[in-house]
Amino acid sequence: MNDRQERIARLLAESADPVIEQVLRRTQVRSGFQPEDVDDLRSLIRVKLLERLDAAGEQAPIHSFRDFVAVTAYNAVDDLLRKRYPERTRLKQRLRHVLATDPRFAIASDGRRTAAGLAGANLAVTAQPALPRVTNGMRDATRPAEALHEVLAAIGNAVELDALVTLMTELWDVQEVSRGDAELAETLQSGERDASDRAETRQSLALLWQEILALPAEQRVALLLNLRDGQGESAISLFVFTGIADVEELAAAVGLTHARLDAIWSELPLDDVRIARLLGMTRQQVINLRKSARMRLARRKQRGGF
Repeated sequence: MNDRQERIARLLAESADPVIEQVLRRTQVRSGFQPEDVDDLRSLIRVKLLERLDAAGEQAPIHSFRDFVAVTAYNAVDDLLRKRYPERTRLKQRLRHVLATDPRFAIASDGRRTAAGLAGANLAVTAQPALPRVTNGMRDATRPAEALHEVLAAIGNAVELDALVTLMTELWDVQEVSRGDAELAETLQSGERDASDRAETRQSLALLWQEILALPAEQRVALLLNLRDGQGESAISLFVFTGIADVEELAAAVGLTHARLDAIWSELPLDDVRIARLLGMTRQQVINLRKSARMRLARRKQRGGF
């Protein structure tokens, strides 16, 4: 390693790494990233910084290295969020538009964070987006400006935009269709079309059911109660229609009595807030459980399990 490489390595270790870790700690909670995602982001950010430092003589000078590191890190996080959570990204853009065009609101960014509030709010001081109560107006996604106004008035202070987006995804039940969901939906829809005349498809569904039963209990609940087909409807009824499982077996799989499952059947799929209440945990924990379940099923499918 020559002198220049040593200086760059020392600059990254002493000045860049602390900023990168601060950004990753700040964003991991709101993003739902897993440890492996954070590791990938850390490496990607360092690579981008190295590329920029290698081209230092060809581009405009960096006036504040710490600010440059922070912007690079936040951009990397945002890029991954856009790819991983397209529905959240669309919601964020929708909220930005409302906040920027309706005179009842204020929105501002300092390059590292964006805050939003009612007009006249001090955007430099933000509150945790805790609601004393949730109203029907807050849940009305067809009237986004009115819902936002009611939410921000109830919070009583400015809120960081990302925290506000997370809150509105819960209130408006915005759901992501992940690759794992799409693959499961494809398997289930295939069974719906062909189960009457293709024994091999029914066998595939039966094997899928056995793999689901082998999941840890909380993962199984998080997956099944939110399981959706390609149209966003509950997909677990297909196991009943094809004779693979009866309602009693479905109820046992999600830790409910037959009567309790019957009572909520028309409400399926449940949103993550409802499932979190059933399991006595947070919404993010439910999301993480379902992600783990999908990953395990995907690995089993790759090995020819179903």
